[in-house]
This record gives sequence, structure tokens and C-alpha cells, in this order.
Amino acid sequence: ELTSLVMKNNHFKFGDTAWLQLIGTAMGTPMACIYATIYFAWKEMSEVIPRFKDNLHLLCRFIDDIVGVWTPSGAETFDSFAKCLQIYGPGKLKWVVSNLMDKVIMLDLSLELKDGKVNTKTYQKSLNLYAYVPRHSAHPPGLLRALIISQLSRYHRQCTKLADYEHFAHLLLKRLMKRGYGRKEIEPLFLEVAQRLDRDCE
Repeated sequence: ELTSLVMKNNHFKFGDTAWLQLIGTAMGTPMACIYATIYFAWKEMSEVIPRFKDNLHLLCRFIDDIVGVWTPSGAETFDSFAKCLQIYGPGKLKWVVSNLMDKVIMLDLSLELKDGKVNTKTYQKSLNLYAYVPRHSAHPPGLLRALIISQLSRYHRQCTKLADYEHFAHLLLKRLMKRGYGRKEIEPLFLEVAQRLDRDCE
């Protein structure tokens, strides 16, 4: 009932006119992602995954971004899988399906299939400004510590290879220094987090 209330009552003004949206989902409402995710999940669980269960070893989706691991098996082909994804209602929604490849980017993660294993590492967009809270900000002092803990923990979790983790940790150090933090101020925090991560892996 609440979903119906939100979806059927998107009233808005344009200039001196008032409108009620009759088709589609209101852009900007928090309900839109929830509504879309529930619908996609139903489609995947009822049609896509049962049909292609012998081919799909992994299917992950975040709203409208999907990544999967596909192996040829049986009569089903990747083309038939791509066509199945397009059957979402009366031609309104269309997925852009990439060709099969050994390396893909999924949100902030790079995945590479090599020697039968999936290697991962953090992916960072070239246009990212890394506008971390500057040193002179009046934020609580614990914010810097929380930032370092969260970022280093994410890099550690995402990077299969230690060298990749160390690369992104070094970039974080340099970017924080550009925001006005002193090396002597942040290096102890980096060491503290690194020691904690090492203990957790033992």
C-alpha cells in the first residue's frame, strides 16, 4: 500500500502548472531504487537464474549494474542470456550487455579472471577529485582516524595482491597530505590500521 501511494502520487510543479506523473518512476525518490531492485530480483530469481543455472556461476547486481561469471555449457548460449535480460515489460527497459571478457570493472572494483581464479583490486576513476575533509576543517578529530580505517580496510578487502593494496594505501597518504595533513600526524594511524589488518588475517 505504501509503495502504491508513493508510485501513484508523484505531484510536481512546472512553472505555474501542476502535474501528476502517470508513467514511470519519479526520479530522485528513495523509493525508485528499492522498487527497481525488487523487480529485477524477482525477474532474476524466477526466470534468469533457473534457466541459466548451468552457465552462471555468479550473478551480482547493484541496482542497474550487473556482473557475472559465465561458462559455456549445454544448449544455452550467451546470446540467449543477453536476449533474456531484455524481456522486462513492454520494451521500456533495455540492458547494455557487454561481450564476454576476462577483465571487467564493477563500481569500485576491478575483476580479472586468470588461471581459473578471480583476482580483484580497487578501481578508482580518473576524474575523482578525492576532496577529503581538509586539515583546517572543524570536524571532530576522530573523523580522520575513521576515514583512514575505512579506506585502508576497503583496499585490503578488495585487493587480492598485497602490492595493489600498498599502492592504494600510498595514494591515500599522498592525497591526505595534499589536503593539509602532516605526514607525522597520519603515518601512526596508517601503521595502527595495518597492524590491525595483519592480526585479523592471522
